[in-house]
Amino acid sequence: SFRKVAGEDMEIDAFELRDILNAVFKKEFSFDGFGVDTCRSMVAMHDGDLSGKLGFDEFKILWTDLRKWKGVFKKFDTDGSGKLSSYELRSALHASGFKLSNKTFSTLVMRYSNKSGEIEFSDFMLCAIKLKTMLASFKDYTMRGQQGIAAFDVDSFIATTMYS
Repeated sequence: SFRKVAGEDMEIDAFELRDILNAVFKKEFSFDGFGVDTCRSMVAMHDGDLSGKLGFDEFKILWTDLRKWKGVFKKFDTDGSGKLSSYELRSALHASGFKLSNKTFSTLVMRYSNKSGEIEFSDFMLCAIKLKTMLASFKDYTMRGQQGIAAFDVDSFIATTMYS
């Protein structure tokens, strides 16, 4: 249970999150498991108080996202290979609510695909996490009345992009 893993402070860090998620998702997917860096990004996505940890409510929101993206991955992995082609990735991201330009999509394929140009489960999850986090950050910094324009000073930009 969350309480058992979280301990006295009732929050979990990236290392505890990794252990929880790998225990669950390795039963469903044949993969090496989530690394601590991916779990740090998961924590950052829902770490509203910038504590570096997730409380139970923050964890529940993350869990909902992960289950949704897991379902999308399974749906679009039509051959059951445990990998998405770039064509399947585009459909999966679109079904997840991410509408991307061709340029941005090509960048994601370069960043998250393996040598064969396929995207594995853990990389798909990290890609979705990063997209959600970056879009939320952009929205937070969008200038009033200026649709599609965000104003970052260099410090805010670095903090936003590094903690994602």
